[in-house]
This record gives sequence, structure tokens and C-alpha cells, in this order.
Amino acid sequence: MKRFVNKKQLVAGLLAFVAGALEYLLHRPSDVLSVGESFQKTLGRLPIQANLFGPFAGVAPDFFHPLAFSLVTMSVIPEATKQMRLAVCLVWLTLELMLEIGQNFPTQILLCLQRFHVEKSLSPITGYLSAGTYDPWDLLAICLGIIAAYIIGKKTGVKPLRAKEGM
Repeated sequence: MKRFVNKKQLVAGLLAFVAGALEYLLHRPSDVLSVGESFQKTLGRLPIQANLFGPFAGVAPDFFHPLAFSLVTMSVIPEATKQMRLAVCLVWLTLELMLEIGQNFPTQILLCLQRFHVEKSLSPITGYLSAGTYDPWDLLAICLGIIAAYIIGKKTGVKPLRAKEGM
């Protein structure tokens, strides 16, 4: 069996990721993420500040990034069945929801991580939890992004090859 990458899903996933990243680069302050600070130190402040998503700007990354991560993951499983696409979406849904809900309880999570002496190895996550802002609308955006990923994955998926009868 020949393995390949589903290019439609990969391209759609990368475009969704770029759309979510544009919100951070063009609309949000550079200190929101460490990537923004690094970007500003390297290239300076962008000459354009734009609100591409209007009233949805606050939740745009929470829609686009789960969509992107799910599609890119599906793209490396090119003959994914319906159940496999669903599993990919559920894994990303769980991770994204845990991270968003974790922003509502950063102190408690950090205390738990300290008990297990793993807070240093998880420093990017702990930084995200303590610097992020919980928003219940983000939960909806995450769910909608995952639903969109499942639909796009279904529409762009390759049907699994079946063995010919009598072989």
C-alpha cells in the first residue's frame, strides 16, 4: 500500500493555521504570545494593524487552530475511515477544551503540577494557562472549528482501497 499525504487536507489545514496566526500578528498586542515578542524584536512592529475578523476577532484563533490541527493530522492518515476522522477530531477537541478550561483555573493547575514536580517540563503550557484569558465563547469557537474540520475532512477524504474480490 502506497502512503501519501492528503494534499487538500494539508493545504486547508495550513491555510486555517495562517488565518488564526494572522489574528495574533495583525490585531493583538505583541506581548500576548512569546512568538509575538520574538517577531517584534526581529522584524519590528508590523506597519499594518488590521482587524480581519471584525467582531469574531477574539475567537478566530480558537476556531481556526483546532480546524487546522485536525486537518493536518487527518492529512497524514490519507485513507482515514469515518471513525478515524472522528477520533482525530475528538482528540483535538479534548486537548483544546482542556487548555481553554485550564485558563479558568491556572493557580489550581500549577499547584497540582508542582506536587508532581513537572511544572518545569510543562512550562510552555503553564505559561499559556497563566497568561491566557478564559472565555466561554472560545469553547463554542473550538467546537465549531472541530465540526468544520470533520466536514472538510469528510469532503476531502480519500476512500480506503478495498481488496478486489477473489484475491
